[in-house]
Amino acid sequence: MSETADPVSAIEDMYAAYLVGDRDRLEANLDDTCTLWDAGQPGLITKAELHQLRRDHPPSGARPEALDVSDVRVRELPGDGRLVVLTHVVTGRFPAAAALPPERLRVSSVLQFTDRWRILHHHEEPEATRS
Repeated sequence: MSETADPVSAIEDMYAAYLVGDRDRLEANLDDTCTLWDAGQPGLITKAELHQLRRDHPPSGARPEALDVSDVRVRELPGDGRLVVLTHVVTGRFPAAAALPPERLRVSSVLQFTDRWRILHHHEEPEATRS
């Protein structure tokens, strides 16, 4: 793995940018060829399609006030250490006024290091409720 950066930092920066509504910073963490299984979309989308969706249909409703990342695992793929699979759970906590329970997503991402770590593929899935 590259000693010049940590792939987890790209994920954390993406979530931090989301919380403050900084779309440019968020999308800077996505490779131009990135594909996404976004929890809010029915199918696989590209970075360009995500950008278009957010522009044409800004998110409405309650937004999380915090995103907590846990259960982080990084697996280096064979090669020169510039390609990893990163899995984690992200828990969105909403303001009390929203009266919404925390939302947990299982996430897996493939990241590649070029000049920095960028996400090539990002998959979000709501965590199943345990009974």
